[in-house]
Amino acid sequence: MTRIAQRVSIIIPTYNRIQTLKKVIDSYLAQAYLHELIFVIDGSGDGSREYLEGLARSNPVIRIALHERNLGVSVSRNVGIDLATGDCILFGEDDLRLGKDYTSTLLACMERSGADIIGGRIVYNRVGETDEETLKRCDECDRPLINYWVMSGYYAKRLPGDVEMPFL
Repeated sequence: MTRIAQRVSIIIPTYNRIQTLKKVIDSYLAQAYLHELIFVIDGSGDGSREYLEGLARSNPVIRIALHERNLGVSVSRNVGIDLATGDCILFGEDDLRLGKDYTSTLLACMERSGADIIGGRIVYNRVGETDEETLKRCDECDRPLINYWVMSGYYAKRLPGDVEMPFL
């Protein structure tokens, strides 16, 4: 199997979430294979624009798109896709901190499996919960990976290895 291209464009739509954005941005900038980090500021009025523009002045991988009014996450992701110049696209969130090897793990899975679309484990901390407590809570949950009744996934579930999904 040929080695996959490894320039990753990460797209993060954001709307009035400057406080959480400040907590997670370093985890995106630390990712291996990062080609560009595209923020789509979706009509925010909380200082996100000024904050990100300040970061972009000293960090050339940061790119910014601006909506004057809130257009929603789907439009914002599509704007990011149009701007992306990397070989692969990763959708990020303005309140989600990535593990230090998140992109390299996903790229290795993509290469190993030959998949065109991949996804990784996503866990959210509850207020006051440490990372260790969050992982323990998610590891102990016995929810199924896929709830076919409502066609949704429980992406915090720890899996023994790669799993082919009927949808993503």
